[in-house]
Order: sequence, then C-alpha cells, then structure tokens
Amino acid sequence: MAEIARRLEAGTAFRSDRFAWPDAAPDEAEAGFLHTLARHQRAIGLEAELKAAERALAEDMTEENFARLRAIHAQLERTETADGLG
Repeated sequence: MAEIARRLEAGTAFRSDRFAWPDAAPDEAEAGFLHTLARHQRAIGLEAELKAAERALAEDMTEENFARLRAIHAQLERTETADGLG
C-alpha cells in the first residue's frame, strides 16, 4: 500500500486537489471526495446515454434521435470543460 500511496502523492491530480492532501480537514476531504465521486458517476451515466443514443440512431435515423445524440455530446463537452479537461 505504501508504494501506491507514494505514486498517488507524486501524481499531478493529487497536487491540484487540496482535499486529497494529508493536511486537509476531514470535512474538506469528505466534500472533495463526494464531489469527485459525483463527477465520475455523471460521466459514466453520460457515456451510457451516449452509447444508447448511438444505437438508437443507427437503428432509426430520425431527427429526434440525432438531436438526442447531439445533446448528449454537448453535455459531455460541458462536463469536460467544467472539470478542466476540455
């Protein structure tokens, strides 16, 4: 476990997320962890919606299905921008 902790401490994500620092207050660490978990769950949900929208469009090329696909892509882009990835 010590090796894993050392590698995590050396990573850039660790340095940018103050809640993950050893001296972070417990409430700050919990809030940061829950926020990160929520972002991860939202991304997983959007990826699942994207795959479903792609399948729906492949099966039935309607304007409605295309609009759904574009809306999900836009959500993913907004999420990545908000998370500093885009």
